[in-house]
Amino acid sequence: MEAQKKRSAIQPEEIIAHLQVLATFHKLKLDVQARAPHNPIGLWTAFLGYAVEKFASWISNVVDKEGSDEAELTDEEFPTLDVAMVWHAYILNPVEYHHDCQKSQKGLSRIKAFPVRRLAEVIDTLGLEPRFPVPAFGSRGVRIGPQFSIDLVAAVKRQASFIAQVAAVGWTQRPKSLGSTINTFIDRYHCFLKKLWENPKQLVVSTLVTILFCTKDRLLNPLLSRKLTLHGTLIS
Repeated sequence: MEAQKKRSAIQPEEIIAHLQVLATFHKLKLDVQARAPHNPIGLWTAFLGYAVEKFASWISNVVDKEGSDEAELTDEEFPTLDVAMVWHAYILNPVEYHHDCQKSQKGLSRIKAFPVRRLAEVIDTLGLEPRFPVPAFGSRGVRIGPQFSIDLVAAVKRQASFIAQVAAVGWTQRPKSLGSTINTFIDRYHCFLKKLWENPKQLVVSTLVTILFCTKDRLLNPLLSRKLTLHGTLIS
């Protein structure tokens, strides 16, 4: 249990940064869908397909480039907004992410954590135009196949549905004003881990506790989070 307590240490600034990032992802979805009021879902799906193509290109041309080692991303290496959104959804699927980091996406393993604080600082300046080569929009299908062991378009859609729930209760509107609320939920998060350890099959998890769990044990420790198990069961 002591090991679990050490792993649970989390800072309010990390949660605020994550909420800021989620707010921007939510706005991006609304902006894209607003361009096609008669077929918003179709345009969103096509947009995500292209974003996955760009994500694959970012890995090939930036993350996997020769000479890269374990380090934070430089300003020049930072992904575009849509690519960051795909990466965010990908990393929240720890089993598939870890598998791919060991097999087909080894370059991602050099980035030890999703840069949520830094992303929050620069996210308003990120556009959709990459500094790396990408195929033209609509020029070919999404390369899921052997590259990724998960359907990344579907993963982003699932995450977008969760973000919509977060936005619906107002937590993405002014994240910095939630300081006291977040401190309360950090205490609840610690209680959640304790109860999870004691009785893993009889828990109801709130939305904000889910955000705390994803921030600490998914984004900030992506290659360790797959090892977070309880009585032999992976917590996903």
